Amino acid sequence: MCTLDRAALYRELMAQEEAEGSTSRHLSFLDRGLDSSPFESDAPAIATRLARPLTGPDGDGGEAMPTRGVMPKSIGSAALSGLDPTIKSACVVVVRSSRGEPGVAWHGRNATANAQFWSATKIIQAFNLVSLVNEQHPDLEIDQMLLGPAAGAGPTVQVPQLLKEIVSYEKGVPRSNAGAETLGRFLKRQEREAMVEQHTGHDVTFRGAYGDGSLIARPKLVTRDGQVVAVGPAALGEPGANLVSAYDMVRMVAMAAWHPHLTTSRSIAGARWHSLAVVLKAMGHDSARFVDVAFEKLGLMGSVSDVVIATKLGFGISSASKLAQMTYVGALQFTDRRHSPPVTRRACFALRGEHASAVALDARMAVEVTDLVRLLANGSL
Repeated sequence: MCTLDRAALYRELMAQEEAEGSTSRHLSFLDRGLDSSPFESDAPAIATRLARPLTGPDGDGGEAMPTRGVMPKSIGSAALSGLDPTIKSACVVVVRSSRGEPGVAWHGRNATANAQFWSATKIIQAFNLVSLVNEQHPDLEIDQMLLGPAAGAGPTVQVPQLLKEIVSYEKGVPRSNAGAETLGRFLKRQEREAMVEQHTGHDVTFRGAYGDGSLIARPKLVTRDGQVVAVGPAALGEPGANLVSAYDMVRMVAMAAWHPHLTTSRSIAGARWHSLAVVLKAMGHDSARFVDVAFEKLGLMGSVSDVVIATKLGFGISSASKLAQMTYVGALQFTDRRHSPPVTRRACFALRGEHASAVALDARMAVEVTDLVRLLANGSL
């Protein structure tokens, strides 16, 4: 069983933040980057590992994933009651059994409370685009597509490369923001909001932008041989905020990550695995490496294999409270070889925290993710 002294770990991580000169502009764990991760070589295998047949654990069975547009019967609060008060909302869904479709269990803290999830919501724009494209063109793979301006000639960008830039921030925050805004411009604002609600069954506000502009004002999506697949609307509609819940984030990620194991009515509408896999592989390039910290501090580095870490960070300063806010959303899978036979653990999660100090919040998020991984590894979720 994994154990954790949360207070001691927080002190240790805060000391590391100080030693590394961490500031809100570059945080020790949020901005660590994949290139320094011990799991860098695992990133290309994300889609292959997620698609493997379900095996173990063989728990109490849980409940089936809800049908698209229907919320879970219940989201328990007891399992996450130990989260630090800094974490204002959280949601986790875990695979409890693997006979046929996955049997799952839901846990949360204020899981359905809508709030800003900042850049973590960029992945919803990508999932919406996959749904839009594959519903009309099921055989077309988005990794073979280009984005360009709807009218006239202009530079194009490959979809997989843009997704990687959005997640990794390798070309900077403005490029990530503008790229995500471009993905969102294939739908009117009210349509993108409706798509989230139609998938999660939960009311949200999802009409906001990212940063100050779009990479392409009115984009089109084309195949490499020039076939036009989708064109953004001429008018986007009235703008608004992006206010979603931890549950919404987890539900969308789970419907994508577990697509190979779900019936059509429980997965993202119209989506095909060949396209969802492109998004999930891009999520393997997240600069936030909280799960890396968790495996290291729990002493699991030599005990886990076939690791999947597909995540997306979010960070900003609230204009209302002036507090730093941080979100961490994703899919996690690993095989725990401490057991005989080895046990594969699967979870999708979302955490949202806030604190006056961005540095303290970075360390705290690392502690809470570590505790979440501890619970998962111990079979306590």
